Amino acid sequence: MKETIAARVPIPPGYSERIYPTTKLEPLVLLLKERGLPLTALAAAGLTEADVMSPSTRVSIDQVLRVYERLLEQAPEPDLAFQTGLHFHVTTYGMYGFAMLSSQSLRRALRFAVDYHQLATPLAECSFIEEGDDAPAWATRPIPHPEMFGPLYEFVVELYIGIFCSLLGDLTGGAMRPAFVSLTYAPRSAPGGLPVRRSTQNSLHLDRDLLDRPARMGSPSVNRMLIEICNSELEQLKKRAGVAGQVRSLLMETACRPLDVRSAAAQLNMSERSLRRRLAEEGVSITELKDELRLQLAIELLRDTRLTTEDIAESLAFSDAASFRKAFRRWTGASPQDYRDRPL
Repeated sequence: MKETIAARVPIPPGYSERIYPTTKLEPLVLLLKERGLPLTALAAAGLTEADVMSPSTRVSIDQVLRVYERLLEQAPEPDLAFQTGLHFHVTTYGMYGFAMLSSQSLRRALRFAVDYHQLATPLAECSFIEEGDDAPAWATRPIPHPEMFGPLYEFVVELYIGIFCSLLGDLTGGAMRPAFVSLTYAPRSAPGGLPVRRSTQNSLHLDRDLLDRPARMGSPSVNRMLIEICNSELEQLKKRAGVAGQVRSLLMETACRPLDVRSAAAQLNMSERSLRRRLAEEGVSITELKDELRLQLAIELLRDTRLTTEDIAESLAFSDAASFRKAFRRWTGASPQDYRDRPL
């Protein structure tokens, strides 16, 4: 029997929108300071240490990735991503983290973590997989961002491995450690000294017997209360995403098929003029949102499948493969085939 819980995404994320807390940067700052390393990478995203430490600061996924890219340019130590991940704890994630901690078992905590992952400034898509006699796996797949390949891809994967190992320790009192890790690439060093196997997905594999043990800090009543708070936080995140987020949702529902201002406005219960004005205030248009989503889906299909260029063009509602190739080169500066041939 296979059970896969896919991440809940209440709104398709806009990579440039400043709607997330600095969750993915604060532990990095703490680690750099511990090691006496400069914080100059923050400047790549227009941020300071004070910005990162402020609970009122909101950042975009693009900003977080720019910081990581600048850090990689500075030739950091090979284990920096994993060690940064170890600096994440349930307390780093606020109510989302405490809801995990109050779950009645590790299995329930992992399911909740996947379901509400968007509260954690998602740089990867996560899933919890149980299949037959195989070891249960926590799988992570970096988001389909134009810059997410090579060293940045590996940094994000190893960051998530470190985060998962740290949270696993918090949830089990240090009593549980992944059995092994599967990776789509050959790492410079084994993350956390874990046994590494090559695979078609990045995942951490767990001991099934430990998943249903009663959690050491489980509390059903507290957990229900915290889940209600997390639902409210998801709604706040949706509001911060604005009208653009709602249009993205419509585009996802139509699989990038034609969506004009009139039909979008009707579905959002507003006039065409109001929709144009609201989108203009947020600095986007329906055409730009459609291109953004098409690019994300194109990257995902090129990176994670062997579909032909013609098949991808058809699935993204391009008139032909030539139109898709032209658009993709305009978006990324590379042809679809060149992008696919880049090492992860």
